[in-house]
Amino acid sequence: MAKTILVVEDEPEVVELERAILTGAGYTVDVAQRGSEALEKLGTTEYEAVVLDLIMPGMDGYEIARRMRQLDLNRNTPVVMVTGSGEPDAMRRGFDMGAVVFLRKPFTAEALRSALRSVVR
Repeated sequence: MAKTILVVEDEPEVVELERAILTGAGYTVDVAQRGSEALEKLGTTEYEAVVLDLIMPGMDGYEIARRMRQLDLNRNTPVVMVTGSGEPDAMRRGFDMGAVVFLRKPFTAEALRSALRSVVR
C-alpha cells in the first residue's frame, strides 16, 4: 500500500508539480491549501510525512508546524519544509518548529524525492 503524504501549499502550480513528483515516486498525495485545512486533515488522518510551504496566507508554515506538534495523531510526523523565502534565518526557524528537511524553491524533482526517502520509513 502506498504511503500517504500531505502537501500543504497555496500555489496551484506548485501543488500540481509536487503531486506529480510524489505520485510518480509511488506516494499517495493529499493536499491542503490553507493552514486550517491542513490542521483539520492532520487531526483526522495519519500521514507518513508533510511537505509544508513556509509562506502561506493567514497561517504560515511555522504556525502550522507548531500546532501540528500539539496533535495526537501526527505529533511525530516528519515535516519537509519548502520555501522560496530568502530570509537568512528561515531554515533555523523551520528546524526549531520541527522541520527535519528544508528545501528552497525552486527545487528539483530529485531533491523532493530524496527528502521524502530520507524521512519516510
